[in-house]
Amino acid sequence: MATTFTVFKGSSTGKVTESQTTVPALQSNDVLIENTHSGVCGTDAHYLHTDMVLGHEGVGVVKAVGSKVSLVKVGDRVGFGYVKGGCAECQYCLAGHTWHCVKGAHAFGISDFDQGSFATHSVWPETRLAILPDEILSAHAGPFMCAGQTVFIPFLRQGIKPSDCVGIVGIGGLGHLAIQFAAAWGCTVVVFSSSDNKKQEAMDFGATKFYNTTNLSAADVPKINHLLVTTSATPDWKL
Repeated sequence: MATTFTVFKGSSTGKVTESQTTVPALQSNDVLIENTHSGVCGTDAHYLHTDMVLGHEGVGVVKAVGSKVSLVKVGDRVGFGYVKGGCAECQYCLAGHTWHCVKGAHAFGISDFDQGSFATHSVWPETRLAILPDEILSAHAGPFMCAGQTVFIPFLRQGIKPSDCVGIVGIGGLGHLAIQFAAAWGCTVVVFSSSDNKKQEAMDFGATKFYNTTNLSAADVPKINHLLVTTSATPDWKL
């Protein structure tokens, strides 16, 4: 049975507009989610002038599932993010690198323009949903679906160990999460910023050391095993 729900889209004027989306009957691996919360990502601003549903840091409750869904059930509290899926057959998809799918990933701003977290409901494949633990409130979970994944995935793929020294450049939407993840991981956390304005904030999040890059000498910095760059622009490495 088709489902119609309210969505909020970008427009030619840059004003967010309310609209309706109708999706056909759920495919076998699809999940219908009633959205309860959404984070707001800087990427959303890039699409304010595009006729597409906004939002990709979604949190909600499963309301219905397709015939072959086995990973989630009705009533589960779940989150979903930037990438919706791939072909599930190529070497990249099978290795968990869906974004590099040879047939093209389904993702925010690229496909499925009628779906997003700025909506009363969303339809998402079960394999791209995360069941949320009770310890994380729905109101806090949205940013983990994009910013959180962005900075946590390197810990897994690069084999970051608790004994490592992790450098983090920038203390914005990504950086403040990276600091907390690295501290919780047990790492020595070295934070770099162009200003002292967020020094105390960085230390409160778990930074071990803080360096202002405007007057920094390489001799002052300890050996760093991994460097996470979370700035909105590529740093000037000559500084």
